[in-house]
Amino acid sequence: MKFKNLVIENLRGFKGQHVIELSDNINVFIGRNNSGKSTILLSLYNLQKSGTLFHNDITFGNDKGSCRVRVDAQNYRMYRNDIEATPTEFSYSIFSRSRFGIIYNYSSTDGIFTEYDTNELQTNRRNFIYPYLSKRKVKSYSQQINKANSNTISDDFQYLYSKIDNIQNSANSNIRNTFLELCNKVLGFELGMNQDEIGKQVIYFIDDNYNIPLPFMGEGVANILGLLVDIAHSNGKVFIIEEPENDIHPQALKALMEIIIENSNKNQFFISTHSNIVMRMLGAKEGAKIFRVHNDMFDATLTPMRLSKCDELNTAEDRRSALEELGYEFFDFGLWEGWLILEESSAQTIIEYLIKWFIPKLSNKLKVVSAGGVDNVKKRFNTMKEMFLFLHLEEMYKNRAWVIIDSGAKENGIIQDFKKAYLGAGWKEDSFLQFSEHDFESYYPDNFNSDRKSALAITDEAKKRAAKKDLLLRVKDWIDKNEELAKSEFNKSASEIIDILRFIEQKLFNSSN
Repeated sequence: MKFKNLVIENLRGFKGQHVIELSDNINVFIGRNNSGKSTILLSLYNLQKSGTLFHNDITFGNDKGSCRVRVDAQNYRMYRNDIEATPTEFSYSIFSRSRFGIIYNYSSTDGIFTEYDTNELQTNRRNFIYPYLSKRKVKSYSQQINKANSNTISDDFQYLYSKIDNIQNSANSNIRNTFLELCNKVLGFELGMNQDEIGKQVIYFIDDNYNIPLPFMGEGVANILGLLVDIAHSNGKVFIIEEPENDIHPQALKALMEIIIENSNKNQFFISTHSNIVMRMLGAKEGAKIFRVHNDMFDATLTPMRLSKCDELNTAEDRRSALEELGYEFFDFGLWEGWLILEESSAQTIIEYLIKWFIPKLSNKLKVVSAGGVDNVKKRFNTMKEMFLFLHLEEMYKNRAWVIIDSGAKENGIIQDFKKAYLGAGWKEDSFLQFSEHDFESYYPDNFNSDRKSALAITDEAKKRAAKKDLLLRVKDWIDKNEELAKSEFNKSASEIIDILRFIEQKLFNSSN
């Protein structure tokens, strides 16, 4: 099941008819509180659960509100076995208290326009929506493990124990293994079931004498677990998620976003957020759509009433503005011709001098950044590429960004990983390079040979980093006091790096390359 477009009419702040063309994989909604994000998500969920919206959600001054969703549901069948036609549209109309309440209908491929009963859609064999709304809190967990509980779709986590037990005892090993893999990826540990005098409960097993029950782990864990359970066995479902960043550590949030991206080809996601992490990661997915919901205008007849509107963010400028609205601070991507990612800050510092002296055309054109260590290089490049995708700038920067790290076996492995990941996507091999020296300090002029050898000979890593930092400060001080001499000496000691920078200059400014 995929929702193709949404038509909201006279629901809350959405006065009149509003048509939203949807992405088949990920739809992200941003905006201030009370701007209308929840109205969009709840209007979708109301297709499956009656009572999510009521007569008092009809826009002031109207006696009817409605919602229509055009769907692609080739593999979906309604709960009535006598209807074999495939649904093409779901809709409902909410009437004021004096009329008929709410009426649900769906259209199908045979042209029939039929009412449907939402009560029949509240099991996970018949549902098409999994809701994760912001008010979905932990009240209590039912320890009664049975099939009915494991199949019930609810607005809270009361049946979570049954759902987890059902997966862990599933005859389908792929589902079991997927769930365990997802838990390890997001939570960093696996969970099991423990039998007590009442029934079963979910625990984090420590040893035979100690364990931690789920209620003692915080609401964030329950939210994550519920979502992972449903993702593990879902195909062709719609997930509605409000503010996934709540009660979750940023690292776990990033892992969860990666899982959503991985599963968005077979499921569809509708997510509201105030997090730049969520918007940036999900918005980088090919085909994903970002919508800004706002209520800047007032109703002409009811002046105090704000009117909601939903706009898709298509341009790089719109998306950049949205990131800034969510508190994300970043360099102006549009000002740079290219990017160079290095392993250490010492390399960044010296290379900026070399650009100034020998390749001034790269000044203010090539953005040089340090990854802060070899182990962070992949993360830095992938984050940058993600931002290119999000801002629709990938084609602009493809083969105009370089990763250059030190020599060494570990470093070579990282470069090979980059090539495996990106050469097939159109990146060139010379985008991922290594210096011939393992330590960038080897490119310092000869008058620092003694200090360099002393610093590199230190075996304690913390002390070695401190010594290298101190050496860099002394090199900078020497440069500032003897710039012409420094330029002459670096021309000899760092000729390899100067040649690489000239190669980058040629790639950036020679149109034939």
